[in-house]
Amino acid sequence: MRFIYLLPAVLLAGCMTVPKNVYVHPEKYNCDLIIPTIWDGEYPVDYFEHEIVVGATYYDYLGMKYELVKSDLENVFVLRVRVVKP
Repeated sequence: MRFIYLLPAVLLAGCMTVPKNVYVHPEKYNCDLIIPTIWDGEYPVDYFEHEIVVGATYYDYLGMKYELVKSDLENVFVLRVRVVKP
């Protein structure tokens, strides 16, 4: 019976770890974020938004840490996600 309770935790922990090959071949991977958004308050409903302050750190629903940083180009920003080292 304990196995049934432990199985989801083990599977979830396995899904949230970084594959070791991401350090060897990062070009083969991408990172999908689930960013929480809210309705912009306007009618008719057109947008759901998430305001991000440059340099502030945010977390998505899966616990991924990300931040918006200014790039070298004018009016271009980078959404940066940190890869957690094992």
